[in-house]
Amino acid sequence: MKLVVLLSCMYQDKSIIEKSNLQTDVVVVNQCDDNKIERGTFVDKKGKTSNFLFISTTERGLARSRNMAISSADGYDICLISDDDEVFADGYENAGYGRFGSDAQD
Repeated sequence: MKLVVLLSCMYQDKSIIEKSNLQTDVVVVNQCDDNKIERGTFVDKKGKTSNFLFISTTERGLARSRNMAISSADGYDICLISDDDEVFADGYENAGYGRFGSDAQD
């Protein structure tokens, strides 16, 4: 299963990826005074390479930002919604991951 972090923020740059200790693919929606989309890769502190999609938008509102991130997360099985004030623990991508497998019980 493939996990992506969806991060909503305002007036940030790509350094938010490192500040948040991200170790998986990420979609960042940055509310600012510009409209542009950047795609690329980053290397986390463990040396693992992941993908990022950094969307800068003049649209405002947390719900809009999260909806924009969700609509940009095609191809992922699990979306982890976060904000720019969260710092992820090492190994977060494995925490509770088994619950989403085919053997998960209600």
